[in-house]
Amino acid sequence: FEGEEGVTAWIAERRAEAGRIEFALMHCEYGFAGIVSAHRIGESAFFHIWIGADFQGRGLAHPAIRLMCAQLGRLGVSRVLTAAYPDNFRSMHTLVRAGFEAMPERAQPPEEKMVFFCLGLGRDEKRGGCNAAALRDYCAHSDGVFVF
Repeated sequence: FEGEEGVTAWIAERRAEAGRIEFALMHCEYGFAGIVSAHRIGESAFFHIWIGADFQGRGLAHPAIRLMCAQLGRLGVSRVLTAAYPDNFRSMHTLVRAGFEAMPERAQPPEEKMVFFCLGLGRDEKRGGCNAAALRDYCAHSDGVFVF
């Protein structure tokens, strides 16, 4: 991005999409550090996080994930889905640390190596129904890149 104005415009454009939730991750000294976003369909949301290389390993991801999941829970989401490449050890470790569970499902090529994760929200964390049917249903209705 060419500065804060570019980030702000990009987030505003994406937030205009129905079901989309977008937040900038801001570092108290250096400004923009990344993006945390989710796209909600019904009781499911697919979560994404990106942190700039200069800010990785500084403990920003875990609190951002907790805050996004709390916001999603307030919006009625009962399960949060996400995915990571198997060689992205930092992301996979952070997701597991945040309570996400790896799912055995695999997408069709070219994304067959992607590892999918799910986190159930609410008092009874199992109520989220983290299963293959929920993941497949979300992906079928999202116009996303994952096909099963």
